[in-house]
Amino acid sequence: MELTEIGDRLEIQDIYARYVHAVDKADYDTLDARVFTSDAMFDYSQANGPVFTWTELREADMFGGNGFEHIFHLSSNLVIDFDETGTRASCYSKTFNPWAKTDDDGKALTFQIHGTYYDVVEKTERGWRIAGRRWVEDWVSGWEGGTFRLLATMTEVGSI
Repeated sequence: MELTEIGDRLEIQDIYARYVHAVDKADYDTLDARVFTSDAMFDYSQANGPVFTWTELREADMFGGNGFEHIFHLSSNLVIDFDETGTRASCYSKTFNPWAKTDDDGKALTFQIHGTYYDVVEKTERGWRIAGRRWVEDWVSGWEGGTFRLLATMTEVGSI
């Protein structure tokens, strides 16, 4: 690897670290300034979710927790494949995302999502940024009051 490619890989890895920390705090300013392009697109349709622009995602407060008290993201095993220009790359990373809250009866409700982000990153004037993101959900598991079960999709979380 050339030094330029090594530097680009480190900067792209930094985007993913900043993403998981900022998204868990719903820190849209950091996500805007350091992670996503202003015209980034988000595709959650494989998990029965919406397709959003960055503006629509922010307005919908997609990272606001949806009433959950605890949210945590881990992304790992990042693969980066540069195009021939070296200014765009396809990336994918495994992601584990546990959520938890206490219901009105004081019982714990937790679930965890396992899946993969498929991203397109671009080298911009502000550095490398995620320009497109597609989520592929592998499985969801959940616990309600100590009972564990696998869920078909995120949309089934409301039924536990």
